[in-house]
Amino acid sequence: MTCGEPLGPDLVAKGRVWRIVGLENNTTYDRLKVNVRLSYRKAVHLDTFDLCLWRERKGFAAVAHQVTGLEAATAEADLAALVEHLQTLQQERLIAALKPVAAKAGVVISPDQESEAMAILKNPRMLDRVLSDLHKCGIVGEDKNLLISWLVSISRKLEKPLGICVMSRSAAGKSSLLDAVARFVPDEDKHQYTALTPQALFHMPENELVHKAIFIAEDVGAEGAAYSLKTIQSDGQLVIACTMKDEVSGQMVTKTKLVRGPVAVFLTSTNRSVDDELLNRLLLLTIDESMEQTERIHAAQRRAQTMQGIMERRMRPAIIALQQNLQRLIRPLLTSK
Repeated sequence: MTCGEPLGPDLVAKGRVWRIVGLENNTTYDRLKVNVRLSYRKAVHLDTFDLCLWRERKGFAAVAHQVTGLEAATAEADLAALVEHLQTLQQERLIAALKPVAAKAGVVISPDQESEAMAILKNPRMLDRVLSDLHKCGIVGEDKNLLISWLVSISRKLEKPLGICVMSRSAAGKSSLLDAVARFVPDEDKHQYTALTPQALFHMPENELVHKAIFIAEDVGAEGAAYSLKTIQSDGQLVIACTMKDEVSGQMVTKTKLVRGPVAVFLTSTNRSVDDELLNRLLLLTIDESMEQTERIHAAQRRAQTMQGIMERRMRPAIIALQQNLQRLIRPLLTSK
């Protein structure tokens, strides 16, 4: 990107050409770490720094004076104009990124559907409605675990999502809990797997996992991918150098593959065999295995066989569709320092 022209024709007419690379890697208003290239009088000065930091702009201008002969005061003035220009571009880019994923995925929400979902979102007791709908979809009890898991699923829209590991004995209901939460996440925002191979995430398309929720049935199925899961959970991306054949020369070359996050990770486990470093990055929830909870489950199973239970099951697709639309309308709040 050459920023000479947008800053005014004088900057180009006087022989100063600025090129900026890497703006798309910045995801907040208060950071503009980019690669800056100044061409002046057949000399070039190149550096990578945060344009929002006055000291770094001043340091670049001082070195540029030594390398190209451009007056430091002139370089500083140009950089200040660059900051203003790039912040405008950054704001437009970030606002565009906040458009609902549903629109990008081709999912159309009708005005009536949007109005119904917005009514829930604006209700001060929204979480009560979410919990009620989770119960209507077949989950008994587990109020706190359900709400925590639902909130974590929403955190996928943030720059630093949370993650969850639900731990219990076998057949205690941990998978049912996460399955219920996963049903409320729109299809375009989630990936559900029984197992992951060690290299599976590394070979995803670059933007396939951006602000997605990954649900893995059992920690055993994620043992090989524990490293990639904890890395993308912490760093927000995966970077792998791999050897492949060059299509032009036919020679083997090393290329870098990038998979962007961030993601919200959901696991279940029956024991403490989960990788400790991965577990440290997740919220640990335990299932209610009390006698009272067991009695509530038995009562719900008997109710499911009645006519009322059958009618409630028929209502679930509409409830799930409504809750998915609700999540499609939620966007993160941008703040600037």
